Amino acid sequence: MRHKVPVFGFSKTNYKPTWGLHPDGIILIPCFTLWVFTAPFIGRWRKVLETLPKMADKVVWEERMRKVMWRGARTGERQWLTEIGERRNDSLLDIEFIDWSPGNRSRFYSDNFKTIYQYCEYKYLLHQEGWSYSNRLKYLLLCGSPVIYANFCGSQEYWYHLLKHDFNIIEFKAKGSELSFYNLTREIARNDRKAK
Repeated sequence: MRHKVPVFGFSKTNYKPTWGLHPDGIILIPCFTLWVFTAPFIGRWRKVLETLPKMADKVVWEERMRKVMWRGARTGERQWLTEIGERRNDSLLDIEFIDWSPGNRSRFYSDNFKTIYQYCEYKYLLHQEGWSYSNRLKYLLLCGSPVIYANFCGSQEYWYHLLKHDFNIIEFKAKGSELSFYNLTREIARNDRKAK
């Protein structure tokens, strides 16, 4: 017998049913990262919400690195976009997979790991979903830098309805189009006043 009851979840996607659940049956709730985040150097959301914008304000726009920055694991839909960063000799891109191999600094971070505070030293940020949602977007938005949001899976958290293209994010939906990504990054870099 099937029961028609709601399922509460941290995220959902309209891309494909998760574990046989239709997205309309999932009620989004705040995820655990709003109380505690287990990644190194992050801490509780309340503290980050208070300190990260202040730290970001200390790095004036003109002194931020003129690069699109991203770090993350080699999972899901990230493969083709991060290959652009690794393959191209492009001074505007700082896109790398984190090397989690043993002996590479520590079990928490690798040589190319960046803290969320270091992200605020860059003019342009990139957010990509992996196999499911990535909870980093809310932190990136606190840096005050434009965030290119490559959401190919359609993942959502309970607050994603507040995201608006060209207002608080720059949506990139042309998965697989290196030329589109190249043009987008150049357009953002050319219009520094709008990006700021």
